[in-house]
Amino acid sequence: MPSPKPNPAPKFDNRGKPQFPAEVELNEDTMQDCFKDLSKNYMDQYASSGFPPKICTLIMKDLINNTKKLKCRILDIGCGKGYVGEELKHEGFPRIYGMDCSKNLLEMAQ
Repeated sequence: MPSPKPNPAPKFDNRGKPQFPAEVELNEDTMQDCFKDLSKNYMDQYASSGFPPKICTLIMKDLINNTKKLKCRILDIGCGKGYVGEELKHEGFPRIYGMDCSKNLLEMAQ
């Protein structure tokens, strides 16, 4: 897989501050590389933000009563490694579907 090629260096204003940041060409390969880098620190990012999967599950439990849990279908867009789905299943939500633009994270979720 080719590595991303940065565009030319940014131009600077009269105070020496860059006018525009250097850019990287966005394509399927460079996006997948970015997602792979993000997935390396995924758990640390979650832990530092209060573990959102547990927070999401608590919100869903408040919104949906026990009798509706078995019938509802949940689509987790941006499911990452599937932590929200795991928490929801643990709390009795059996029908959870996930989608994510990172192939690497989806493979981990399965």
